[in-house]
Amino acid sequence: MQVEKEMAAPVYLYYELDNFYQNHRRYVKSRSDSQLRGEILPASSLSSDCDPLIYGDIPNSKGELRVLHPCGLIANSYFNDTFALKAAVHDGTDVPVSWSESGISWATDRLNKFKAVPASTRAANNATHQFITETYPDVASVEDEHFIVWMRTAALPRFRKLYARIDTTLKANTRLSIDIGENFPVSQFGGSKSVVISTLSILGGKNDFLGIAYIAVGAVCAAMAVAFLIKECTCPRRP
Repeated sequence: MQVEKEMAAPVYLYYELDNFYQNHRRYVKSRSDSQLRGEILPASSLSSDCDPLIYGDIPNSKGELRVLHPCGLIANSYFNDTFALKAAVHDGTDVPVSWSESGISWATDRLNKFKAVPASTRAANNATHQFITETYPDVASVEDEHFIVWMRTAALPRFRKLYARIDTTLKANTRLSIDIGENFPVSQFGGSKSVVISTLSILGGKNDFLGIAYIAVGAVCAAMAVAFLIKECTCPRRP
């Protein structure tokens, strides 16, 4: 990945998905906030929250399917590709770069909405519940910040989610080498995925959609105002 012009720290690394509809009504509703807060619940109390995905696919020792913890479509479609900074080179010289994957989620989510199930509780309920550590072995618990970021659903089918923060200013022509572990398939839904590095301004990240949308809506409103003005001047309404 080539840095075309200097990027002042902090620099943010995102993964971007296209044609993935996190805003679908059934998808957004398919979650259990009680489970995400660390509560152990039976399948009977999850039917309205987690439908249509309540049971996992890893049976217990008796061959019985277990309740997913957490259940629902959002948690169990987790984007589990991994990224690791391998090297940063500028003009043929290795550059030390500080890379952090902490502090990427909202503080309110980390502190109030996501609580890990204690190890003793997991062990006591392992026969009836399939915990996230089995579904996604790379995720230690629901307090994993990458998981927390994923659980905050996007409004559009093309979206970016923050993965890491680079606390080093990247000079122009710096080349970043990133190891990518591909685990998340996109061909099933005709989508695509990519890696993006960007900085933020006081107005947030670079996104042309809102600017284009505001201009388009403003132009339509102006055109309608002119049309109504012409109509009123040429064919006024009688009192």
